[in-house]
Amino acid sequence: MLTYRDFRPQPLEKNFFGAVSKYEPMPELMARINAWIKSESIQPLSVETLLVPALVDELRSEIHLDPSLVLHLQTVRVWSLND
Repeated sequence: MLTYRDFRPQPLEKNFFGAVSKYEPMPELMARINAWIKSESIQPLSVETLLVPALVDELRSEIHLDPSLVLHLQTVRVWSLND
């Protein structure tokens, strides 16, 4: 069965207003993805970078949103076959 898993940089720091001011750097994100691939014995078919619309609920604790504003979060998607 064709499956995928999405990885987003983890928030590392918040500013005075509670908004995320620093995210996990890309080399650390890639190390986390590689660790998952190794631990799960995944054979990736494809890896892509996406900008995925963020749901307000996902960001509620991170930033204050204007309801008319749509934010996108960078996501690394790993496609694989699952037995």
